[in-house]
Amino acid sequence: MPKYPSLTKAKKDKEGRSKLPQTPDEHTEAGLAFEDSGDRWRAADKAKCARFYLKAISCYDTALRLDPRATDAAYNRARLELALGTEEGLAAVQVEGMIPGGAVGALTKALESHLLCLQIGMDQEEDVLFNTGQVYVALAEELVAVDANLKGTALDYVLKGVEKFDAAYRLQDAQHQKVESGADMDMTEDDDENGGVKLTESPTSSPTTEAAGESHEQWVHIKQPITKLDLIDTLLAKLQALTLLCSLLPTPSLATMLEITQTMGPSTVNTLNSLLSQVDLSTQKDLLSSATLAISNFTTACADVQFKHGLLTPPGYADIVSTAFPTDVTDVVILTNKAEAYLQLAQTLFEHHNNLHGSQPNTPLLRTVLTHYTTASTLLTTASTLQPPPPATLHILRGDIELLRSRIYLLLFPTAPPSQLRKNAAVYYRGASRVGEAQGASTEVRREAKVKEGMAEIEIGIETEDYERVEKGKNVVCGEIGWMEIISEAVRMGTVSEVVVGVLSN
Repeated sequence: MPKYPSLTKAKKDKEGRSKLPQTPDEHTEAGLAFEDSGDRWRAADKAKCARFYLKAISCYDTALRLDPRATDAAYNRARLELALGTEEGLAAVQVEGMIPGGAVGALTKALESHLLCLQIGMDQEEDVLFNTGQVYVALAEELVAVDANLKGTALDYVLKGVEKFDAAYRLQDAQHQKVESGADMDMTEDDDENGGVKLTESPTSSPTTEAAGESHEQWVHIKQPITKLDLIDTLLAKLQALTLLCSLLPTPSLATMLEITQTMGPSTVNTLNSLLSQVDLSTQKDLLSSATLAISNFTTACADVQFKHGLLTPPGYADIVSTAFPTDVTDVVILTNKAEAYLQLAQTLFEHHNNLHGSQPNTPLLRTVLTHYTTASTLLTTASTLQPPPPATLHILRGDIELLRSRIYLLLFPTAPPSQLRKNAAVYYRGASRVGEAQGASTEVRREAKVKEGMAEIEIGIETEDYERVEKGKNVVCGEIGWMEIISEAVRMGTVSEVVVGVLSN
């Protein structure tokens, strides 16, 4: 994302000392200086980078207090807040208390800043619209992660995000059509002897006026022409939003579900495939992988919501999942997403089992659920052996699935405790802690691994009547900040038993 504007170095007084910023433009310039310092640390030290970005945001805040319609400051602030709210590594600083309210607080502030940009004249800027859509979707994901009861609010945010992606795409497509037809957008040929160009001012450009006696400058924004890759990026973002939307739809919501799965989604996929066919994918392998993954995830999300509305049978749902992803892949991300699709399949079928049969186990259906959990586990085992080493979150997911398998195993074989599955879970969680430390994973990920390791140790201790192990596991869990939220999510997912919750409550 571009920085606006392209500014000169800080002004100095007659004695060579740097002048303190006074005007909105000067505060914006100071913000850009801090931002450049942050950029230099972005790869090596995320926390230090974030501190510079926060100083830059403070400068942009001051510029906006002096001039509430300072578009450059508004855009730059919104852009940085989006990065601090979503980018891996930078987003981790929320947990360290550098941004109040954690991820939700950071993204809420970013949303407010993006909406301000739209209000002060940037509502026809495709990058602002696209970024606003990103904030809406990211905030929706965080809200659901914090509290599953906020699904209604999250649903509204995703719908607004989709609207912003559509608006951005319309503007991008119109500009791209002009480029394809040879029409000029932002520049026209000058008649001077040097063959120069005359630049048309962007809606977000603003003149700089200097104090008397100083040189006058003008900031001009030169917009890069829209390419097919830009159009593809926007369609991918929309498709990912529609995938999230499927998981948030209440049952029943047949009309909305049909619109997403049979109209909006397929139309987006068709347009995406058409654009992909016009791009040289031999030089865009990452793009092809991202597009393939997005389409696969949307396909399985559609199958899930269609099953919940009674439009698919369990075998029909399973067939879609089995064919949605590429076969014979050696990509950690694709294998992980495929495993998550099988995990969702198993979870949905288990919920379906409970709705139909209650406390009376239906052995064939439970065996099907266990088979899908096992498939997910096998996929993650394969992914764990690939290079580069997968992230700590993959090992956490392996532990979760082992505990979920143990629940089904107990229903099928109530007299044979699934000891090995619980021990496997503890090993995977312990491995996640080690990997997280080695890879510099966020504090949040490392805490989750430690809490779940303790949770698994409590399970094992109860089963073996090793109450010293139970107490040790309890101390591990309760020694981590935020353990109650992690356990609450585990209860919702079904990975922790009521017995463990009881131990932790005493």
